Amino acid sequence: MRRPIASSLATAALAVVLAACGASGQSPAAGTSGPGATSGGGGGATGMPVTDLTALCDLLGPGDFDAVGIPGAKAPTKNSDGPGSAYCVYSGTSGATGGIEFDVFVDEDAEGTFDVIEEEASGTLTPLPIPGVDEAVGTDGTAGQAGAYATVIVRKGNLVFTIAAPGGVGMTAKLTALVGVVLARGAGLIG
Repeated sequence: MRRPIASSLATAALAVVLAACGASGQSPAAGTSGPGATSGGGGGATGMPVTDLTALCDLLGPGDFDAVGIPGAKAPTKNSDGPGSAYCVYSGTSGATGGIEFDVFVDEDAEGTFDVIEEEASGTLTPLPIPGVDEAVGTDGTAGQAGAYATVIVRKGNLVFTIAAPGGVGMTAKLTALVGVVLARGAGLIG
């Protein structure tokens, strides 16, 4: 059984708010990450804009990780506590065990969700100066130590997400590059 980064959120009641704007809200067929979009590096499909609360993993595709220099991502294994929550594992069994993971929540108690994820994170988190977000923290983790993974945790409005990958020098910058991608593609979710 996999251990998601924010496993204790599975027991929390996630109230959902959807701001209807932007894309059609239609998700691609199961197991795909977008309408045939690929990255220039051959790393696979990239994500797409999402407003459908059951398609949150579609915000990032394996090609997005490849584009920022994080190799090894594949089509994600998707788990959810229900609409408005998604645990997306692109490599390994979880980010907390050295894999590549993206967990995302659309939640009325976004501050509380952010705090829970932050408490469960590995290592010392440092505030990140990301324009336009309410809160952001991250860590590079430690190369070669699965439990000392790199992560960023971000809150903007009711959208909270964390992206984790194997640790190493410069990983926070790579993960932060994905933050802008998620915020742009998830703009229709933010309320």
